Amino acid sequence: MSCTEGQRAVLCQCTICRKVRFFTTEKPKIKTTRLCVLILQSLKEIKPLQDYFNLRDDVYSFIQQHWNILSNLTTFKKQNWKKSILDAFNHCPQIESGKGLFNNRGYYKLKDGSMTSISDDTETLTTMNSIVIGSIQNVVNQLYNNLLILSKFGNDSIAQQHSYIMMNLLTSLCN
Repeated sequence: MSCTEGQRAVLCQCTICRKVRFFTTEKPKIKTTRLCVLILQSLKEIKPLQDYFNLRDDVYSFIQQHWNILSNLTTFKKQNWKKSILDAFNHCPQIESGKGLFNNRGYYKLKDGSMTSISDDTETLTTMNSIVIGSIQNVVNQLYNNLLILSKFGNDSIAQQHSYIMMNLLTSLCN
């Protein structure tokens, strides 16, 4: 299914289109091998009866059809992006070449069990949550240190107001 019809963008229901928010951020970062896995997964969703996909006929065609989503990636901003994709297909441990089966290069499929799942997204969310929690803990520690300094050196009403504000912030962050 095409992702563009004339001038109008139409999203299909493949993995790439479902992750459109990620791909259309200002500077999305993704390893080329991971991108290739997502492309093969998307192709498998679009053509479930096909096992191997031809680089020229299927993969490059898919990329062109989804160019409005993928063109923001740094990989596709380079003139030799096709070589980058080819290298990623040849070196990704999750991708299997069909050279032995087809007696020709350029055919690839995902190895069994290589379909990406929600667990990849869950792992990313867990990592992001850890980073956010660490940042909040740093803010709490800084507020606490500022509160200690104010309580030691500030006996005027302004210092007391700042202490009160920081104590409330500290309490709200901890809850």
